[in-house]
Amino acid sequence: MKNSSSGRCKVRLGNSLPIAWVTLKEGIREKAFLGILILSFLMLLASGIIADLSIGNTLKVTQDIGLATVSFTGLLLAFFMGTHLISKDLDKRSIHMVLSKPIDRGDYIFGKYGGLVILVGLSIALVTLFLLLAVFCFFKTAHLVEVPQIGWGKLVLASFYTFLEAALILAVSIFFSSFSSSSLLSLFLTLAVYIIGESTRQVLSIMNGPLGRSTSPLIKGLASIAFYIFPDLSLFDIKLAAVHNLPLQPTYLLKTLAYGVAYILFLLVMATFIFRKREMK
Repeated sequence: MKNSSSGRCKVRLGNSLPIAWVTLKEGIREKAFLGILILSFLMLLASGIIADLSIGNTLKVTQDIGLATVSFTGLLLAFFMGTHLISKDLDKRSIHMVLSKPIDRGDYIFGKYGGLVILVGLSIALVTLFLLLAVFCFFKTAHLVEVPQIGWGKLVLASFYTFLEAALILAVSIFFSSFSSSSLLSLFLTLAVYIIGESTRQVLSIMNGPLGRSTSPLIKGLASIAFYIFPDLSLFDIKLAAVHNLPLQPTYLLKTLAYGVAYILFLLVMATFIFRKREMK
């Protein structure tokens, strides 16, 4: 029984990997992908100019803009590529060719996600590399009165958690694409989840504070439900600690990592369940 189960897992992995590879190549060829990368590099190039015009520690401004660019790259790719490629397969009916082979719909979902998450990961890694080079060049050439201590490792760590957030948003977009034929609707729903996920912790803290005393119990209850249902995306934002080289608790990082991975797996399993029940026209 054990060998049979293991064999089935290997077959699923063998089916998902070719789909992931095709998705990766398809994503690289997309004009939106190239446009987002070019815009990100332009933002990094402009960060030095903006930092020179700013008042204060110009090196920290460069890091802040650079990490914002990394976040911009990952999230924008997650929003558009995740909602676009599955809808594109459905519109062109190329999904029928894939599913006509001995491939489970779950293999398709995990393969699509795998290819897209590699695409997002490589893009974030590339932009992060340029960020580190920009900070290094600026660090060597700028004439600073007080030279700050740069947390190089924390900059990389901040980029990794930005990638984890983008991977979660990508799983959200895959989830909505599993039952929606409209890429625009999937994009809108994914954007709504992102906005709610970024603000639920802040809203809940306001509700539990002095300003929330006059708020009705119903609103407080809805805020609490939203906090536990929607992903808490504020957990993945450690950019401030990276820029100012503040200490980061290993337990916090590990719990956030486990939270992100668990939420991604839950969304992909739900997307697989829904997609298996979906009728293909």
